[in-house]
Amino acid sequence: MRNEVKPDLIFAESVGSCTDLVATVLKPLLNFKTAEIEKLTFTTFVDARLLLTFLKDNELPFESETNYIWQKQIEESEILVINKIDLVSEADLAFLKTKVVGYYTSKQVLYQNSLNNKSIEQWLQALEQYSVEEHQTIEVDYEKYGGGEANLTWLDEEIEFVSEKQEALQEANIFIDSLIDELFERKLPVGHLKFLLKYNGKSKKISYTTVFTENSHFDSNEKTDRVKLIVNARIQISPI
Repeated sequence: MRNEVKPDLIFAESVGSCTDLVATVLKPLLNFKTAEIEKLTFTTFVDARLLLTFLKDNELPFESETNYIWQKQIEESEILVINKIDLVSEADLAFLKTKVVGYYTSKQVLYQNSLNNKSIEQWLQALEQYSVEEHQTIEVDYEKYGGGEANLTWLDEEIEFVSEKQEALQEANIFIDSLIDELFERKLPVGHLKFLLKYNGKSKKISYTTVFTENSHFDSNEKTDRVKLIVNARIQISPI
């Protein structure tokens, strides 16, 4: 089967707390490839609000070791996409563009609103046009790296809601709201927090990223007696 399928493009998304991917993924792919690979490119997406905090010399929300991983992800990028520009003011965006010119001179930098198709097309065009003679590896302090990973608790959990009153979806939403409220009340830094609701042959996804509140809540008056909720979270908190 793998010899019959010949895709034009392959997008591979790493776990959000990974770095040193050029040395551990890209270069091995090139060294041990069994199929023709035209080129590989490496893109890092960064939340404009987090980058703004960093470039204003304000404290980032995570522990220092986790912040280290975040900075290394940016350092390693060949194409740096500053995402969610629709969530910052015009003045802050202008500040970002001024600062980024001096900070990331060796990268192709794009500013993106991922809810806008034309904005995404800009990145896809950059992938087509980008070329590099050699992918550069970065130096990584793996003691700090390991500490940063350990700071982030990983949760994968499936919960089932059953309601004789056909209100399982509403009960699932109450659970999601209460969990999110507690996270923000306790000011727990969120790497990502994803909810996947499955019911009546449908699926709905709610996604929170970083520590900023976002209007991602899914609300519905639909009736169903059973909902499966998958929770996937990466949060800075002790697992115990």
